[in-house]
Parts: sequence; C-alpha cells; structure tokens
Amino acid sequence: IKIGQWEFWPVVKDIHYWQVSTEANNHHRVTLSGRDGNGKLFEETFVIYGEELLPGLVYAMILFSATNNITLGVEYWKALSGKFSLKYASDGEHLDKVIALKKLSENIVKEHPYMELFLQKGMKEVVERFKESISKLEILK
Repeated sequence: IKIGQWEFWPVVKDIHYWQVSTEANNHHRVTLSGRDGNGKLFEETFVIYGEELLPGLVYAMILFSATNNITLGVEYWKALSGKFSLKYASDGEHLDKVIALKKLSENIVKEHPYMELFLQKGMKEVVERFKESISKLEILK
C-alpha cells in the first residue's frame, strides 16, 4: 500500500482487547511495517481505540506518511486519539507542537477530506490538553 513516498506492507498484526462488561477498554494493538519516505524499513506498534479498526488503519497510515517520521507520527496518533498528550519539555515547545499538528492536519484534509472529522475531534482534545497545561503557569494566575 503506497501513500506518498511511504510503502506499507499488506500484513497487519492486530491484537484485539475487549471486556464483555464494558466498551471503555475496547482497543486494537496494531503493528504496521514497511518502508518510510527515506527508504528506511520500519515496524511500529500503536493502539487504535474502539471498534473502528479499518478507518483507524487508513488514518494512521496517512498520518505517518504525512509526518515523514514514524516516531513523530505515533506521537501525533496518541495525542489525536485523546488518550495521551504531546511530548514536550516546555510550554513553548508544547505550543509549537500544537501549531505544527494543526498545520499538518490542514494539509492532510486538503488531500484526504474524509479525515476532517477525525482530525477535528483529535485537535479538540490536543487543544484542551494544551489549555490545561498552560492554566498552571504562574504568570497567568
């Protein structure tokens, strides 16, 4: 499966975890492998929450190829899933990452408009986490 300069192998590993008593913990631990835009081989495992496995795979592949960096792509995926925050050392770096992810999302939607709702919901979570982190700044109190 070729997306941009990235090639994803057609074999996808998936471990589906669920509990009969609750849907809250339903998730897939997925491993994608292939060759990135620089020709480097990769194999990366990440989590897709909920039951939407196929759309999640497509969205993740597009996101990873758009970042052109598997590590950053997985970090963005985790943040957009609403389960984790972006990694940052300072509030300034956090803001820079939020802005970069917003620009990346806008570029993705231009080419893949069907991702707009997913990215919109994810960015809402990212922005809420950013607001929460800066609300703790002493200068704003």
